[in-house]
Order: sequence, then C-alpha cells, then structure tokens
Amino acid sequence: MWAFPRGTGRVIANLVAPPFPPELLRTAATTAIEAAIHAGAEWADIRVGEERTLSIFGHGGELQLGCGYSLRVRVGGAEAFVTGADPTIVDITTAAQRAVATAKSLVPTAAGTTDTLAKVPVVKGEWRVPMAIDPFAISIDDHVAAQVSSDGEFDRHLFRFQQLENGMAGASCRWKQGTKVFASSDGSLVTQYLTTVEPHAEVRLGWPWRAHPGEPFSLFGMKSVVPCSGGFEMITHPDRYAYMQARAEELLSYTALPAVPLEIGRQDVVLDGDLHGQLIGTVIVPTLSLNRALGNEIDVGGTSLFSPPESMRGQAVLPALLSCRAAPDAPHYGAAAWDDEGVATTPSPLIVDGVLTNYLASRATAAFHGERNVGPLPGITQSQLGALPTELPPCVAVAPANGASSIAELCKQMGNGILALSGYVSTDPSGLGGYIYPWMMLEVRQGTVTRRLYGQRMMYSTKRIFKTLTALGDAGTQYTAVCREFSPGVPWVNLTHAVSAPAALYHNIDIVPSHMQS
Repeated sequence: MWAFPRGTGRVIANLVAPPFPPELLRTAATTAIEAAIHAGAEWADIRVGEERTLSIFGHGGELQLGCGYSLRVRVGGAEAFVTGADPTIVDITTAAQRAVATAKSLVPTAAGTTDTLAKVPVVKGEWRVPMAIDPFAISIDDHVAAQVSSDGEFDRHLFRFQQLENGMAGASCRWKQGTKVFASSDGSLVTQYLTTVEPHAEVRLGWPWRAHPGEPFSLFGMKSVVPCSGGFEMITHPDRYAYMQARAEELLSYTALPAVPLEIGRQDVVLDGDLHGQLIGTVIVPTLSLNRALGNEIDVGGTSLFSPPESMRGQAVLPALLSCRAAPDAPHYGAAAWDDEGVATTPSPLIVDGVLTNYLASRATAAFHGERNVGPLPGITQSQLGALPTELPPCVAVAPANGASSIAELCKQMGNGILALSGYVSTDPSGLGGYIYPWMMLEVRQGTVTRRLYGQRMMYSTKRIFKTLTALGDAGTQYTAVCREFSPGVPWVNLTHAVSAPAALYHNIDIVPSHMQS
C-alpha cells in the first residue's frame, strides 16, 4: 500500500504503474489455456486481471494494488480449478499443469457424469467503462478537493457535527480500476477496462446521540452520485454539495430530538433506499442463483426462496409491487460487456410484478437444467481476482413506484411506526432469516418524525417479510447499496455486488432486543 499526502501534486498514474499491462495479461491467459490443453484438458477457461484501489480522504490518499487469476479445466467429465495471485508465465503454466493433473485424478469419481456447459458464441474484443475523466489521470489534490464544496459550506456542516459529544464527520471516496482478461479453449479472448466509485460522507455520533455507539451513518443518498461505474465526473455533479448540505442540516435537526428506547414488539417500518437495497441484496438476490435453488449450496450458501426451479419459474413468488432486473449496463455499479464466463451481458428481468421470470444461471447450471426452465443465459457471473465465477450479477436494479412517493409521503401513509435510515442486514447460514441494524431510527407519529429511537434491532423471517411489503418509494428515494458475499472456493475473498432500490414501507416488523445496546 502507498500513502500520498495532500499536496503531492502529481497524478496517480505517474506515481505507481499497474503491476501488469494488458498485453502481459492477455499473454498469460492464452499461455495458460495452451498449457492446459497440452497437458490433456478437453476444455479450459481463465480469468486473469489486475486492480488498483484508490481511497481518498481529507488528508490525502492511499493506493493498493492487486492481481490474480482463476483457471478451470475439464477432463473426462471431471472438473478442477486453481487460483493464484501471480499471473506470470511460469507460475500460470505450472498452475495449468497442476489443475489438469487434479482433474485426471478425479476422472474415476466422475464416471457416468454428463455435465456439460451451455453453448455460447465465441467472443473477442475489448470494452472500456464509458468515462470523460479518468480518476487515475488526475492528482491527489484534485481528488481531495472534490470531497468538499468549493465554498467550504459542507465543511462547516461537518465541523458542526464534530462539536457534538463524541461526534466525528468526514467525506471520502473509493475508486477501483482494473483490467480483466477472459480466455477459453473455445477461442474466446476479451479484455475489459473497468472502473467503479463508492463515494461516502459519514457522520459518527457516539452516545447519547447514537443508538449503536461508534457506528457510521451515511449522509450520502443522492440519486445522481451513488456507487456506480464511470469516471471522475460521476462525483462532481453540480447538485452534490447542495444535497449534502441539506442532508447535513436534516441530520443535525434529528440530534435535537429527544431520544427514547424503542419498545419490543411489532411496528410498521419505512426503510430508506440504502437499507432496502441491503435487504434485497442479502435475502433475494443470492437465492435467485440457480445453483442454490437446485440445492447444491444448502450446506454453504443455504436454501432458496425459489426452490424447486422446475415449478417456481413463472409463478408469483413476491408481492406484485416488486420488480427487479440484472443491470450490467453503465453507469450501474460493476458494469461490463461480458461476464466472467465470456457471456455477453444484457439487462435481464428477474422478477416482474412479483413473478419469477429468470434465475441467475451459469453455463454449467443452465446446461444442467435447460434453457426452457431457466430462461436465456443473461451473462451475470462475476468473480474477484483469484476466485471462481459466481452466479451473482454486479448490480440488480429494483423498479421504483411510478407515481410521486417520497420518504415523507411513505411516512404519512404509514401513520405511526419507524423510519429506518441506512445500516446493514445480516442473514443466518441457512438463509431462513436474520436481522436489520439501522444506523438511525426515528419514531413517526401521524406521519411526522417526533423522536429518536435506540436500543433494539429488527428481526425478519425470509418467507414472511416480503409478504408484508406495502408500498415503494419513487425514483427520488433510490439508492445503490453495496453488498458483499463470500466467493466460492476462496471464502476469505469478499465478492462485491450492488442493489439499486427505492425506499419501502413494510408492515408489522418484529422489534427484538439488540446485543449492541449500551
């Protein structure tokens, strides 16, 4: 990791060069495929890439570099894979030979296996995330300057937070840029240049201002400046600072409200777009995996709301209010032209008016279950560096309500209940339920926020909670929540995906004691 203080002046690209240029990555990928076939593989594919992560704070920036590869081979019905962090020619050739040797040793156990891969077109070419300004082609000083308003007004709001007891505040931004190469023995070879940004403006308020001491509450929620794919221009939207100032004033007003403990029981709840996206991304999206719906991950990923796939596709499985789609197109978070199996990505409906339309299928599960049962292959698999492809799209978009429906209007519709702002959602290993941890809870009486609440959390049952969905917010309440799952084969690697969702009103949510209360 490299640290660059404010005042460095030089552009990022001139400070630290990428560890592996695209030409070397392509050579490594094709060399691995050739080595695998020469060693006896009947089929092979590989993902190889490098990634730079730039974190910007008020005092400067930090840069981390990473690289890796994951190779799959098939021999006589048996499959083996190998991953590594050093995509040099020597290392990757040795890895290919080792993978083939492992697959050959598994052939006796795969006798009679008819596993195949869904046929896809051979693809070749390059693709780059559309951008006007490359964030790695500007200076640290320019990055730092973009975190605060030019007139310093947002800085003054943050300073006011810092004057509160145990108050901390600041703005930051994390950029990820990298090159990914996919190659297969079918003849595919594609190179993609990907860039994502996760902007943050956070306030940390300790007791007595916070229900859960020390946890951050995100100020960010502006529709045009959310985690996304694109260049430096994505965070310099002219309305950004005005929004942040207005939101800071709103949050400062909440600190003046009386705080009372939240009573255990059941309450109607309005979740903002961030929390609702976390809920969808934790509960629904992973269980749309066909591999999981077939029961192949019951001991690892858990069960699925959408099993068995033979009878669930085409059925109403969720409220008619809910529609979502895989969204691999820019500027959605994680946008790409091809997925990590070389399949062209297309925006694909998953749930339409509550009806299960498509599963998230890989080439293997699509071939196993048949296109008739899973729908067209949407190109949704992704992986982190050095991990296998997973049936998890980089971004899923939930459709907002058609009419005007702000958070304030949802609160009026609710009447009495709780407004929950930002936070995170957990799930148990079986996928049957979990907890919602809002970072700020507000009491709503007769449609108006009256007091701050603390001391409890929300518990949900996976089967029950979505049946209680009552209303959705409009596009103005939309936020892109970044979620993280474990990668198969390398569970120590987090796989990032995102859900763009509107705010939502849920009925009769369980309020239970929190282990985090002071």
